[in-house]
Amino acid sequence: SHMRGYTISNEILGVKPVSKPTEKEGKAALVKYVQDFTEVMDSSGLCQFPSFALDLDDYLALINDVTGFDYTKDEIMLAAERNWNLERLFNLKAGVKPEEDKLPERFLKQALGKGPNKGNTFPMDYLIKNYYKVRGWDARGIPTKETIKRLGLDFFSL
Repeated sequence: SHMRGYTISNEILGVKPVSKPTEKEGKAALVKYVQDFTEVMDSSGLCQFPSFALDLDDYLALINDVTGFDYTKDEIMLAAERNWNLERLFNLKAGVKPEEDKLPERFLKQALGKGPNKGNTFPMDYLIKNYYKVRGWDARGIPTKETIKRLGLDFFSL
């Protein structure tokens, strides 16, 4: 979904971390953070549209108040990362191929016509390579054994 890595929300709302639209450095870490944060939002059951105005502290307070637990930011983000990776493993087992981690050809070949990236195309190979690395996945887009173990997902086999 377009809502699961909506990094522009950070730029619009001034929520950290923010990445400059013209720089490719740091994009992978930003995408991972936003995806994991979106997992926290999804787990809360709240609608995403108004919820971008809330930060991790707000969600943590809501989740702790509702559940009666006393999760930390690190614990809640680790759970979100675990969810993201479990979904990846499930999709791989169901036949979704890492080669499908791509944008439409138009994004890759047709340069942008206006804005700060005017004349640019997306350096997809670079972005995917760095994203996989930040996620703890191998070059093929598969979570590494270390990532699987760290997240307690070693019960899942491909």
